[in-house]
Amino acid sequence: MFKTRLKIAILTCIAFGKLNAQPPKNFYKTFGGNGVDIGYDIISALDKSYVMVGSTSSFGAGNSDVYLIKMDSVGDIKFHKTFGGANNDIGKSVTQLADSSFIIAGYTNSMGLGGYDVYVIKTDNNGNLIWQKTFGGIDWDFAHKVKTTTDGGVILVGSTASMGNGALDAYILKLDANGNIQWQKTYGGSQDDEFKNVHQLSDGNYATCGFTKSGADINGDAWLMKLNQSGVPIYTITHNHGLYDVYNDLLELPNDEYIAVGGITTNTLTKLDAYVIKTNSVGAVLHVTKPSFNNNTDEMCYQVLKSNSKYGDYLYLSNNKNLGEYKNDIRIDVFTFALNWVNTIIYGSTEDDEAFAITPTLKEKNKGYATIGFTKGYDCINTDMYVLKYDSMLNVGNVRISSIENYSKNRNVTIYPTQVANELYFKNESPEDLSLINIAIYNIYGEKVFEAKHHNVLYPIILNNLINGIYICNIRNQNNFYITNQKFYKIN
Repeated sequence: MFKTRLKIAILTCIAFGKLNAQPPKNFYKTFGGNGVDIGYDIISALDKSYVMVGSTSSFGAGNSDVYLIKMDSVGDIKFHKTFGGANNDIGKSVTQLADSSFIIAGYTNSMGLGGYDVYVIKTDNNGNLIWQKTFGGIDWDFAHKVKTTTDGGVILVGSTASMGNGALDAYILKLDANGNIQWQKTYGGSQDDEFKNVHQLSDGNYATCGFTKSGADINGDAWLMKLNQSGVPIYTITHNHGLYDVYNDLLELPNDEYIAVGGITTNTLTKLDAYVIKTNSVGAVLHVTKPSFNNNTDEMCYQVLKSNSKYGDYLYLSNNKNLGEYKNDIRIDVFTFALNWVNTIIYGSTEDDEAFAITPTLKEKNKGYATIGFTKGYDCINTDMYVLKYDSMLNVGNVRISSIENYSKNRNVTIYPTQVANELYFKNESPEDLSLINIAIYNIYGEKVFEAKHHNVLYPIILNNLINGIYICNIRNQNNFYITNQKFYKIN
């Protein structure tokens, strides 16, 4: 009876602590360790969570591994997984099938036939590996984007140097849900050609976009192509706006029209401008928008999507760099249906920050958005994966959520107990010298509530001044490298 009452008391204290420290709906958050950690894609999953994919050199088996994270709507991690081998493995895109499983696409030089091969991974809803496959030849092959298709399979786009007509050809793979090839095709000429994105259209056909150097301009023309369901081109559109042009994404409009977004270089191949156009099926440019602040900014537009709220009609995700200051910021532009500018929102730390994908928060009542990329700010050692969660008016606020993940450089170093009344202890079964460690404790808002240098891990630290709630204990060695990053509950 006493044990039962004690258990109920502990659970009540934990619940009380959670109620007194609930994280907000909108926040920014970082994931990573000592290495280079980058997020490339984010989706709103069927269970109201968010799934991000990228690469990490902080965790995993090799130089860089595919990094898959599932996060709930308030920023708590449901799982984080790595995939790959001894060399470089990059996850560029993720999508979810109707059975809740995930398909990840990217590239690897840890396995396969060539220098790099297309790397496709299927996991269950909890991130557990179902299968992994490589595609390509003896040269380099890359996948940049994967999307689900109405027949239950997926379609991937990227580039290949192993097959086709040129040094690099645009590459499409159509797979079923088990990773079997239904068809694969290359597109392009004698120079470099690449697809950046693909969408299945309302008529069941596909539209892709990217760039081609096999056309009129050897520096590169922006490229849009419509394909039938077997990958046969229906029409091809190229636009030459500047010295180098690329489309990174497109959005289908009625009457076989599109909004395409990307970047151009005009006076110099090193100066980039974000570019938004509206075009029809014969390539006629119906509208052009160049959302630049001034001539001293360097910009690239990565994604376009229809607004998730009454705030504007379209959103464009870009990165904005102030030339000479070496500082990138994340930028979202809001436009009307007529492509008239409404507002520009910019976020970032005091260091470089970039975002590569945005998703609407379709499963939440207060509709908003989430972006994924990387940051060099917030005391990270190299770069950390960076998630921003916005409300419907694109407000984030100044709340940083701590990463609720348990990570240890050496699994023999742990903290205990996980339910702390007053004293937190350290267990060290590692040969590493931990006679001096740096301890920082953060609440779930990312606020540092305790910091100390500890000279002996045999003695506890006293935390009786902390209120009930969830905390992260971050321990680094004398060289400022993570030893452990673990969650615990403070209870009275």
